[in-house]
Amino acid sequence: MCPTNPVIKEADDAKEYLSDFPEFGMATTLIYDRKAFRDCVAEGKYVFEWKDAKAKAEISALMEEVFCG
Repeated sequence: MCPTNPVIKEADDAKEYLSDFPEFGMATTLIYDRKAFRDCVAEGKYVFEWKDAKAKAEISALMEEVFCG
């Protein structure tokens, strides 16, 4: 979960760290730390049943990358 604050570079730090381990493939899709994800869990819903378009788009992109290559 990447921070939504553009000043915080944790995603870049993680990519750099993981590049030292070529046996692990990295997804190009980034999933941000959105309140929508926590709200969905609290309500027992999928993100696709929720109102946050950014959260839906991120999960859709990740699913596309993982399942469709």
